Amino acid sequence: MVLTVVLASLATLLALMRNAAMYDANTQMKYLMVALHQYASEYGDGHLPPQNGHRGLLALYSLGILGQNDTSLLLDPRKWPRGSWSELPESDVAYWYVGGHSLGESRDCIVLVQKKRGAWGYVGYLDGRILYESGERWATIRSSTVEAGQEHR
Repeated sequence: MVLTVVLASLATLLALMRNAAMYDANTQMKYLMVALHQYASEYGDGHLPPQNGHRGLLALYSLGILGQNDTSLLLDPRKWPRGSWSELPESDVAYWYVGGHSLGESRDCIVLVQKKRGAWGYVGYLDGRILYESGERWATIRSSTVEAGQEHR
């Protein structure tokens, strides 16, 4: 009886932790999408940062759009920041940024993808939407952005 209660409590705790990580990733991506649009409006003449990967996202820090000492928006919610934005390695960044888009392109252009492996993840589109994608669609998006981008670095 006691073991059953402990196991049920553990399962509930794990589900809450998983939901919190999903919420954090979704929230982080919303902030990043707003910052990317601000970059395009104020600095990029309608274009998002041109560099792929974390280099494009670091432009948001170098211009002061994101706080100079707070890299937590880029990190996997389960990681603790390990330094300033200028020292942040690609491996610590939780998202893959697809650079070079302009605000005039199709709203369905993929701009930001969660790097996580698994059966689902969040995807940020040029118009600012953050969608939960899963199954074959997620696998296709992830392989054509995150995996393809990291192979060509």
